[in-house]
Amino acid sequence: MINSDTIDKFIEFVLDQSKESSPRSYISIKNAINAFSIPLIYLTIPKGTSLFRVRVHEPTTKEYSWINDISFIQDSQKILHFGRANEPLQSVFYCSTLRETAFFEVSNVARQMTNSEIEISTIGEWILKNEIIVATLPINKNIVGKNVFNDHLSIHIKDILEKFQGKDTKVLKKVLDFFSLEFTKEVFNKDIEYMISCAFANYIFDHIGYDIESLKTFELSGIIYPSVQYSAIGMNLALKSSVIKNKSLILSSVAKQKLERINEKKYIETDTLIAKKINRKTSQIFW
Repeated sequence: MINSDTIDKFIEFVLDQSKESSPRSYISIKNAINAFSIPLIYLTIPKGTSLFRVRVHEPTTKEYSWINDISFIQDSQKILHFGRANEPLQSVFYCSTLRETAFFEVSNVARQMTNSEIEISTIGEWILKNEIIVATLPINKNIVGKNVFNDHLSIHIKDILEKFQGKDTKVLKKVLDFFSLEFTKEVFNKDIEYMISCAFANYIFDHIGYDIESLKTFELSGIIYPSVQYSAIGMNLALKSSVIKNKSLILSSVAKQKLERINEKKYIETDTLIAKKINRKTSQIFW
């Protein structure tokens, strides 16, 4: 049986290691997480669901002509820093359940982090051809009441926890609450503050799900979590690249959007170009 003191020491150790910001400390965090058998709460996302991914680029960049240009980063050698769910040199597919959420995640204009006169972005809508199963986390005190979807999800999670209430449930929920806070905090230093959420995401990527009722195992495709940049609506997902490679998720439509500044704090959309065709055999996008 895992007791509360053990969990407290685990959390303290993980937090201390993240402050060191070194390859050794990150490995220590991963090893500490892997030492537990963490019960994961999961959600099935049905076939036919639309997911959105946005890529902001230079105004001089021509239209992206290939699916790989707007998919997960193909050359993982270019990934030099931790993301919320990816290690350096590791490419995952980040996307959102809503177009607006995906836009706010990457747009410097939306986050008021630019003085540029123009911002150009390419927006891809991806459709699930097969259902996928993703891990999720309990709602935490910092985000309760901010997002309708997340509040509904928290009811689902609460029902699951009560259904399988046991002597270890409260203690293990303490671990999930800790990771929930890590996944929803605002980050200022990626190489330190993303270490814990990234290590937990990789725990999910590397483990097989298990249904206690049916006693069946299943593959977890990633994790769903609230957006930090746009907490009001929508959710974010970090998915394994295999979801794209095995064509469970395919590009359905693409649009290029241009925003122009009209005064000190306001931008408007001045041009939108929608791709005419996507050839999925050759992966070419035709504008």
